[in-house]
Amino acid sequence: MVTIRASALGPFEPLPLATRLAVALGSAESVGPGPTSGWYWAGGSLVLDAHGESGEISVPVHIRVPQSWFETPPIVTAFARFLRQESDWHTAKSSFPLPWATDLCYVLDEEWQKFFAELIACTADAAISVELGVMWIIENVNSLLSRHLIGSRYSLRTWPEEWKAWKHRQAGRHQFRSEYPSANWRRQFIKLHGTQNRVASRHSTSLSNASSI
Repeated sequence: MVTIRASALGPFEPLPLATRLAVALGSAESVGPGPTSGWYWAGGSLVLDAHGESGEISVPVHIRVPQSWFETPPIVTAFARFLRQESDWHTAKSSFPLPWATDLCYVLDEEWQKFFAELIACTADAAISVELGVMWIIENVNSLLSRHLIGSRYSLRTWPEEWKAWKHRQAGRHQFRSEYPSANWRRQFIKLHGTQNRVASRHSTSLSNASSI
């Protein structure tokens, strides 16, 4: 559990993450406070270019960022008629008043929480957490939406076994606890920056084993 009090969020407040997500979705102005106190939303369109997709199709996306976003992953809703609203496809019908509005299960909540707990314990630089959060959300949502597009194109009835994903609900949590790789956030950081210097310069002891990742 990340021990940052809501009254002392400072740079970890939700607005910076929402703002960066809006930019990543190509709509820098589409960001604002949510209906729930402390929440913010971001909107835009995501170009689908994962798993061999060409980027010719984009999907409108709405993201709600909670106050303690480093403990609870943002809620992502996509709007496309090709989306299935089935748990086996890691989706569910959204509360938005559109029949094709679909909430996405793009990350396991326990994985998200552990990832940022480890990261924040090593560096209090909120900008790093925001960067990694944006990258993780955009990559995973792109992947999931692209899978749905492929499934629709080829009329797939079930989620193919070769498309790796966490299991559902408690089974997924058990799977995560047995398979979660140590220091996973470092892998993501190096993937994003191609270097670990920004953290290592101040936390060389904590990152002493990063070169073996």
